[in-house]
Amino acid sequence: NNKKNKFDAILFDLGLSSNQLNDPERGFSFMFDGPLDMGMGINSRKVSDIINNYSELELANIIYNFGEERLSRKIAKNIVAARKVKSIKSTLELVGLIKKSFPILQLNKSKINPATKTFQALRIYLNDELNELSKALNKSINLLKPKGKLIIVSFQSLEDRIVKDFLNHNSGKRWRSSRHYPELADEGSITLNLITKKPIRPSEREIINNPRSRSAKLRVGEKIN
Repeated sequence: NNKKNKFDAILFDLGLSSNQLNDPERGFSFMFDGPLDMGMGINSRKVSDIINNYSELELANIIYNFGEERLSRKIAKNIVAARKVKSIKSTLELVGLIKKSFPILQLNKSKINPATKTFQALRIYLNDELNELSKALNKSINLLKPKGKLIIVSFQSLEDRIVKDFLNHNSGKRWRSSRHYPELADEGSITLNLITKKPIRPSEREIINNPRSRSAKLRVGEKIN
C-alpha cells in the first residue's frame, strides 16, 4: 500500500520474444529443429513429456482447447501412432506429424504454418499461461497509482478474451467471453476506466516492417482514484 512502490504504468507484452523463438534449443519454433522443450521459468517439465505420455484424448483436448485447432483429434491420433514406433524427440518430427494430419489442399491454401496452433496449445498448457495471465492482471491493479495506465498487448484470441473480460469487468461491464477465465462475480468495485473501447491494431506499414506484429491487439485501462 506504499505509494512510493506504485507505478505510473504497467505494460504486459504477452507471448514469446524473438530471442525465445529464434533459439532452437528452447523448442518454441516449428521453423527450426530442436528438442521438444518449451518450458519457461522454473518449469522442469517439457513438451516431450506430454507428447510421449498423454493419452490420445488428453492430447486432442489440449490441442483443441488451447490452440483452437479443428483437426486436433487427427493430430493426436497421428502422434500416438508414431510414438508406438519410437519416442518423438524433436520439433521437426512433431511438425511432420501435424502436417500429415492436414488435407493437401488445405496445406496449400493455408496462410499460416499448420503447426502454429498445435505448438501454441502445447506451450500454453505446459506453462499454464492463461492462469498465470489472470493472476498477474488481478495483482496489477494494486500496483498502479491513481490514473496509472494498464497496457496489455496480446497476440492470440485466448489471451485477448481474458484481457477483454478483465478490463470490462473492472470497468463495470459484467459479462464473460472466455471459458478459461474464472467465473466473474456480478458484484465488486469498479477500479478501471476503459481507455480503448476496441483494441488498437498495427498499421499496414508496421506489419510490413515487423510481420510478427500482425496479430497484435493493444488494450488500455486507467486506474480510478
